[in-house]
Amino acid sequence: MSNTKKLTFSAVTAAGAVLVLLAARVIPTGEFAMAAVASLFVAAAAIDCGAVWGLAAYAVSGGLALMLAPGAPTWLYVAFFGFYPVLKQIFEGALPKVFGWAAKYLVLCISGVVLWWFLLDLDAGKLPLYAAGAAVVFAVYDVGYSKLIAFYKSRISKKR
Repeated sequence: MSNTKKLTFSAVTAAGAVLVLLAARVIPTGEFAMAAVASLFVAAAAIDCGAVWGLAAYAVSGGLALMLAPGAPTWLYVAFFGFYPVLKQIFEGALPKVFGWAAKYLVLCISGVVLWWFLLDLDAGKLPLYAAGAAVVFAVYDVGYSKLIAFYKSRISKKR
């Protein structure tokens, strides 16, 4: 695929992510889910064009979403969901399965602390409870995300 096509595809996926995040502002239910759905567009760019183009789609969509639709879904997207597909692709390709899970969970924890520190007003005494709950939800999310990526690769992607 030429660089022009990669740029175009990444721009379209970034626009798709921004549209989903804008929809999350209009339809306030499922804000976490909308941030996760927006990250599927970054995953498509990373799969079809490579990690660099996936990160470019994340940077553009995150910046535009922060300007056009600031709010909880956008911050979740910027702090974790947006770049996670690229890191997932890198970790799963370069690390053994156990270390990949550990690295992905570490990224989740770091993102969670950043969100907690800057944006959320959570009780610090309940942080272990939040971390345990996040680990369970993250495991379910990651397995489901892997299935969606496998579906995309087998049925939708032109790069087969």
